[in-house]
Amino acid sequence: MRLRPGDGPGDAPDNRDGLSIGDGSKPIRNVLIDGNSISWAVDENLAVWGNVADVTISNNIIAEALDQSIHPKGRHSMGLLIGGGSAKRITVIGNLLAHNRHRNPNIKDDSQQIEFINNLVYNWGPSGFQGTGSTVNILGNVYIAGPNSVDRPPLHLQDAGRPGPNFYVSDTLGEIRRDAEVGLSKAPTFAGSGAPVMPSAEVADSVLAHAGARLPEVDSTDLRIFEEVISRGGYIIDSPRQVIGGRIPRRAAGNAEEAEQNSN
Repeated sequence: MRLRPGDGPGDAPDNRDGLSIGDGSKPIRNVLIDGNSISWAVDENLAVWGNVADVTISNNIIAEALDQSIHPKGRHSMGLLIGGGSAKRITVIGNLLAHNRHRNPNIKDDSQQIEFINNLVYNWGPSGFQGTGSTVNILGNVYIAGPNSVDRPPLHLQDAGRPGPNFYVSDTLGEIRRDAEVGLSKAPTFAGSGAPVMPSAEVADSVLAHAGARLPEVDSTDLRIFEEVISRGGYIIDSPRQVIGGRIPRRAAGNAEEAEQNSN
């Protein structure tokens, strides 16, 4: 599927996700989200929130969440969120996250046994990987800075008072921020799903070859995003109008002071 809500008529802006998994305290189990193109959301491109377990998010494009759009909170380009207090056993593998200002991804609220494996993340803004008080294995991922990326490491990990170690990082191209407050594990923090993990050196080519909605063929929006990843071009957008029917000049990435004010 191609899920691109945009900023025209539709759901309320503060609830206009590309895709949301969760229904409050109601248990949601055994979900597979594979091979989709999810972009141009106003609230969140993809959210896993609440009493959700046993979910695989694989081979998707999660890109171009709208920034200075119609969200009542203002700037709100958000990629992938996992939280809500009882999310567990979530595997995120083989996805492309591109041109999302924050939440690349954000894993919070005591989420348990979350795997982030062989994902390609390009052109985050102030926030790359945000992990807070959850158990996460981060395996074989690739972070590539782009025109809007703040000049600091992408991994921001916080134990947040939870007895650790809570995070395991292996073969990931992207450093941990110096202000992280975390005790890293020397081995995976949980057994995991057994999903195969390829070396990070192979991730970019594999993700670009497999991610997104590919039937009957890859469409022009996804082809453009792939080209921007390869060329290190593109930018975080405010509206689909910026990338439909001709390009406008790239908006400046903003200064360091602005970036810090908008960081999480």
